Amino acid sequence: MYPSISEYIQAIELSADTFKTLHHLTPLRRPDGQLYFSSGNFAVVFRMQDCRTGHVVAVRCFLRAEPQRQTRLWFIARYIADHFPHYLIPFTYHTNELWVDTRFGQAGEFDLVTMPWIDGQPLARHVADLCHAQHKDALHQLARRFDKLAHWLINQPFAHGDLKPDNILVGPDGLLTLIDYDGFYVPMLDGLTATELGTLPYRHPARTLHHFDRHLDDFSLLALSLELHALSINPALFTDTDSLFLSAQTVEQPFSSSHWEQLRSLQSRAVSLRAGLLEYALHSDPGAILALKKLLVSRDH
Repeated sequence: MYPSISEYIQAIELSADTFKTLHHLTPLRRPDGQLYFSSGNFAVVFRMQDCRTGHVVAVRCFLRAEPQRQTRLWFIARYIADHFPHYLIPFTYHTNELWVDTRFGQAGEFDLVTMPWIDGQPLARHVADLCHAQHKDALHQLARRFDKLAHWLINQPFAHGDLKPDNILVGPDGLLTLIDYDGFYVPMLDGLTATELGTLPYRHPARTLHHFDRHLDDFSLLALSLELHALSINPALFTDTDSLFLSAQTVEQPFSSSHWEQLRSLQSRAVSLRAGLLEYALHSDPGAILALKKLLVSRDH
């Protein structure tokens, strides 16, 4: 049983005593005095400061068990450190680092991950701001920046595994950064199965845990690129849900979803090409989308 968010908060409040080796990290607080943290389905992330360097650090604590997490994340961390790829953040895995007094009086030491803190907005929030402001030029520039990231990623021997708006940060300078590496595929993990399926509508609906290779992100990249180009033409299409525009029904029941007709009504070559390729991918097996690489470098608008 892993600690709850409130139990992790209590442990971080006492981090001078509960850390095994990271005593130089101190928690940062919001203006109301509460710890600065954010949480998701799998982890809670605390913002802390390294007293030795003054740098801000993200401390990621796990909320649930995952198969072979330590081995997987060790290989992923090593791969990122060895290759220094763009758009990613190097991280360190710490075993039995944080002592937590868990529910029912049980206590234990738990693993965590540290990495540099990256300032930025989740892509969903950034896009929402631009759409509400009807800022089409900025949305178009964002779509082109994303296509550049997508073209780079699709040519790599690794994959993220759960690409969605909440796992992409937009920095103050517009730089895109991928976060949350639990579902990563790297060549050293070849032969294993995935630990997660990804998130609809950003994964192929037929994807299973046995789909675990460098093409995990093909469908996600295409769906996100389609959404961003569509919103750059009509920002009113934005939906304040877990996606930017598409829905689970769009990919699970493509013949009954109204989204396809909305996309066709935009009369955009860039959108039509992406929508057509996504429809084709939905009627194919999960995996590589061979035409995507050329599409992402096309100058059609």
